[in-house]
Amino acid sequence: METFNTFWYGSQPNRLVRLAFKSWKVQGHDIVVWTLGEEYDFGIEVTFKNLNDYVDEIPMELLYAQKKPFSNERYIAGFVDWCRYKIMSIVPDCIIMDCDVILLKPWNPSKPTLVCEESFRIENELDGLYPCAGIIRSDNELGDYLASKSLEIAYDGMEHGTLMKLIYKRMVSDKQYYDTFDKVEHNQFFELGYDELDLFYSTISKSTIRRLKDVTGIHCWMSLLDINKSFEKGNILSILETYYNSAETFSYDLLKLSEKIVNYEK
Repeated sequence: METFNTFWYGSQPNRLVRLAFKSWKVQGHDIVVWTLGEEYDFGIEVTFKNLNDYVDEIPMELLYAQKKPFSNERYIAGFVDWCRYKIMSIVPDCIIMDCDVILLKPWNPSKPTLVCEESFRIENELDGLYPCAGIIRSDNELGDYLASKSLEIAYDGMEHGTLMKLIYKRMVSDKQYYDTFDKVEHNQFFELGYDELDLFYSTISKSTIRRLKDVTGIHCWMSLLDINKSFEKGNILSILETYYNSAETFSYDLLKLSEKIVNYEK
């Protein structure tokens, strides 16, 4: 089973992150957590690596350089992305996962693979898909490219989503290189975006179960969630937490379990 690499910086992991990591472990993936020298409690066994041992200089000026979407609040997403890009440039065939991706099944992508967002118009007037920074199997060349480009255009105060599109527009415009990657539509990872918050806060329904039937995982946007509210009894995150906290291996159908819970509560 493939090893997942990820990066963590700051406070101790919250419930959502610990749930995500437990799901990776239960699905059979080993986990390497890159930090800047700190060690954290993720509730399971992980391997820690210090990025400082592999990189000459960490651009701490990026720490709060970006703004949250639709907000003037600064946050560390751009800095974390740069650190992930450097990890991609160091680890051969690196799989990078956001810390808020909950797996429903193992993920063993071909080499290399981009999990992609929606279509957008790129500079040479070709329609393309731009990759999600949080779920990606990369070669070292892409890691080097994205790390260098993110430093070039990480203007102070730029909204994070705008920064991502600028980076990927430059990458995708090199179509010959971009076409060497397999593309996986992002709906393989059910995305918790602005339009899905009610779905995650409410009691799970059979329609939700049907939507999750064929997906590999759930990519939560941690910055959008009220962590306590998101784990209220009966919603999808509380069900997943209950399941994964009692599971050693993925030995039965989570969706059938969820249906039983829904029918019981009704």
